Amino acid sequence: MKTLKLDVLDAGSEDFLRYGALATAEGKKADAVCPGFSFWNRLGLPEMAGAPSVCIVESYATPNAKSTIFERHGDTAETLIPVDGEVILVLALDAPGGKDTIDPASVRAFRLRQGEAAILAPGTWHYAPLTGAARARTFVVFDRDTPEKDMLVIDTAKDFGLAWVLAI
Repeated sequence: MKTLKLDVLDAGSEDFLRYGALATAEGKKADAVCPGFSFWNRLGLPEMAGAPSVCIVESYATPNAKSTIFERHGDTAETLIPVDGEVILVLALDAPGGKDTIDPASVRAFRLRQGEAAILAPGTWHYAPLTGAARARTFVVFDRDTPEKDMLVIDTAKDFGLAWVLAI
């Protein structure tokens, strides 16, 4: 199996826009400023046909932070919000001309910081966030039927003989 190294980019980078949108209040004017709080509205608008589900995924430090499993939701967006600090998202796009597999050349890793939310566009390949910490929890928001009705999973080690590790 061939292992490729991935540099970790910031989720605020222009390259991230190929995979979705970053929701952050950083550098944006608050819609309301009141005694005791400020409020930012519509920082991100994920695409969802049905009622949302708020979930949590708990990631654990893994040796070499290797990625070979990817999942895709073709019809629904997925929003990831780190709770315990930063996490790393390994993302990919569809192969040219097809939706059933990734384009290995499109695989990128992005650092998502606490206080930010990544809104993955429908069709963005991903998996559970990676972490170097003993434990990192991340809220997941998507259509409540996504896991049962809108999920395709592939293993790039089997399908391509490829794995990706973080260059950290």
